[in-house]
Amino acid sequence: MEKEAYATFARNTGEVEEALILLKSIKETKTFKKVLILYDSEIGIDSWTNLANQFDDMVQLIRFPGLKVDFWSQLMLTCATILDFDRICLIDPSALVFKNADSLFSYDPAKIVFGTGLFILPLCPNASGYLFNCLKNELESGRTFHKLKDALVNDSRAVYLKKQFVTDMKKENLNLSHRQKLFFLENQANKQRIE
Repeated sequence: MEKEAYATFARNTGEVEEALILLKSIKETKTFKKVLILYDSEIGIDSWTNLANQFDDMVQLIRFPGLKVDFWSQLMLTCATILDFDRICLIDPSALVFKNADSLFSYDPAKIVFGTGLFILPLCPNASGYLFNCLKNELESGRTFHKLKDALVNDSRAVYLKKQFVTDMKKENLNLSHRQKLFFLENQANKQRIE
């Protein structure tokens, strides 16, 4: 059985709270997969302790000196250094999961999968080196997650989940804070929605 895990991130107290709500929503789907938190070293000891008590494992976000990249590229590079798992599905902490989404891991296991507010990264010893080189070879202005994503898709190393997620549902209908998003996965085979 492959080792797969969900992950999210927290850079401040607001994202710590959102990550804990996301964790609760994932755990309520009865998944057996671990859930990791990628945290910024400046979140504070109280937040760190709260995350350590709730998540299965913690990984400090890695800064890459000499490589000026956007935050989502930093997330992807940090995930690529985690070799305890075969695949990691990183989800934006402002998301909620309403039904088991383990089927996300079944998408083309040899490729990186991108969706709105998430990515699934297959991990291997050379994954971080490959991603690092892709970013390093770009001009500094081109070192963004979106350009990296496009380059990986064009190089047939990644795929997009097209029209399978609905995000930013109307706040008044769901009584959610402004920053929260909902992800609904549509199963292509039988057109069912995870809600």
